[in-house]
Amino acid sequence: MDKPTTTGFSGIRDAGFIENEDLLITEEPTTTGFQANLIENISLTIECFKMWAMMAKTSKGQQVRKYFIECERIAKQAIAPHSEPQQGKIGSSVTATGEALGVLRLFLTSVPDALVEGFLLNRLQAHHPELKADINAAHGLLAATNPIAEILLTPTAIGQKLNVSARVVNAILTANDYQVKNPSKGRTEPAYFPTEKGKKYSSNTLATGRGADNTSYQHIKWFESIVEVLKPLM
Repeated sequence: MDKPTTTGFSGIRDAGFIENEDLLITEEPTTTGFQANLIENISLTIECFKMWAMMAKTSKGQQVRKYFIECERIAKQAIAPHSEPQQGKIGSSVTATGEALGVLRLFLTSVPDALVEGFLLNRLQAHHPELKADINAAHGLLAATNPIAEILLTPTAIGQKLNVSARVVNAILTANDYQVKNPSKGRTEPAYFPTEKGKKYSSNTLATGRGADNTSYQHIKWFESIVEVLKPLM
């Protein structure tokens, strides 16, 4: 509470303030000559005093209102640069997004270039969906220039050679440290990653979706030599 103020606050009770929250009213007995009177003391909070001053229909009240309006203008001016979009950030423009995503190449040096390009195209589309048609066309070109090698086998094809299901093949490859499951698989990402042990028998490949779906999907496929490796493990 601010320091107590003396009487003379006519109309403060009608201004909408809440007693014991915005202000505190106390009464003190006093004696003037032979007559006993009560003096009413009203203590205002800082916030209440500001509001009451701005509500006053006097020249001082107008000065207070102008003062706080100027304070608000200065505060808005001070924070305005921080509320504007920062240039060069992902999503601010296609060029800025492409440059920002391009840094990821530094961390994907062990991944085939075609897979990296497909991944970056997918991320660019995520931030700029208006480019979907153009990016799908780029995916089609990317898949066409990076055809899947015929000597590579899917887990299903390996299972046919071993008379087991693709699920069993994946389980054996995982149990024997040839691959690990992708814990955060996205729509276009492979379900498994080859381990260091499995890289000599596998390759990451790209395949285009069916029909109008020109998205490039990543898969692990295995060289035929893995069949002989897996036979003793059955």
